[in-house]
Amino acid sequence: MRLNKLEKLLMQKFLEDESIKIAKINANFNLVDISDRELTGAGFLTQLKNCDELKVSATNRSFKWGKLGAKLNSEKIETGYLIYIENGYIDAIEGYTYGEDWPEEIDEIEMYDL
Repeated sequence: MRLNKLEKLLMQKFLEDESIKIAKINANFNLVDISDRELTGAGFLTQLKNCDELKVSATNRSFKWGKLGAKLNSEKIETGYLIYIENGYIDAIEGYTYGEDWPEEIDEIEMYDL
């Protein structure tokens, strides 16, 4: 499995966040493999396989980043996101809605900072 358009956009926005000190700014997301993607009805959780493209810290620090929201599709479904960093690697991406069902297909993405 490969990253979808939304997951790639989320990770790029994370890498561009100047408020966190990370070692990598550019990554080739086409080289990233997914170990598991779970759809929950109200969101998703995508687990990533460790690779050099996901190494964002020279140290083995772990933290969560969640400064991004998005309105999806013409219905403007409000969503939020978390990116999990474990031992210096992006480990997982989580997306969730605020009380609505997660859309089966995503045609429009309007991102904004939280």
